[in-house]
Amino acid sequence: MTRWVVSVPKVIAIDARGDVLGRPLFAMNHVKGDIPSDDRPSFAEAGWLHDAPPAEQRVFCTSFIRALADIHAVDWNGLGLAFVARSTRAPLRAEIDWYRDLHRWGAGNELHPTIERGFAAARDTLPIDKDACLLWGDARPANVIAVDFRPVALLDWELASIGPPEIDVAWLLEMNRMRTIGSDVAPLPGFLSDEDVVAEYKRMTGRLLADLAWHRLFAVQKMAVLMERHLRVAIAHGHLRPDHRLLTDNVALRRLDSLLRGSEDHKPG
Repeated sequence: MTRWVVSVPKVIAIDARGDVLGRPLFAMNHVKGDIPSDDRPSFAEAGWLHDAPPAEQRVFCTSFIRALADIHAVDWNGLGLAFVARSTRAPLRAEIDWYRDLHRWGAGNELHPTIERGFAAARDTLPIDKDACLLWGDARPANVIAVDFRPVALLDWELASIGPPEIDVAWLLEMNRMRTIGSDVAPLPGFLSDEDVVAEYKRMTGRLLADLAWHRLFAVQKMAVLMERHLRVAIAHGHLRPDHRLLTDNVALRRLDSLLRGSEDHKPG
């Protein structure tokens, strides 16, 4: 596979011990460009990407897939990046365990039953681990700085890990779905369909993405866990009521329940 340069801002300072803010951090150069909105209205509802002609939306979409392929082509082992892996021997199982621990940490007896069902389903149907690559971890339009509709910097690497590329692609598909179908918003006319995203990735890399149904389920599982953690932090800071409906009814939980019911309906008797 051809090796490509990943578009990331230059790191200018690292505080690995957390002396400055009480936790580890790094600072990166400012990069000029446009960032798609992730809040309501999202990039699918308003803003420069929404208002662009379909041809330029298509440039952004295909360039985004190219950026993913660039990340996955990185020689993570040769560059000493194994430390970001939950596990280099069993990355999928390690990813499940990491997010399960995140869900259960500090939750006490308040484990959400749909999320727990999701973890059970993910473990019961776990694909065989394949060749691992560097993962962006949070591949979505709102984490891109673009110039002329092409990524010049990729942001938010806090979920970076090592695993199969399907993890990143499925996350991209489900995050785009959440901002469109999940929010009763029409997809951007210039964006590729899910099937065409998979085909474009294969065209660029020569790799046929496998077990995408499982990876999409796991992507939604992660989405539900992260959303719950975000809501609980908001509650802890007094920004949200402890009994707010979003804890039991949000777009991630609804999507997860739908996928789980679909897999259960098609499970052999």
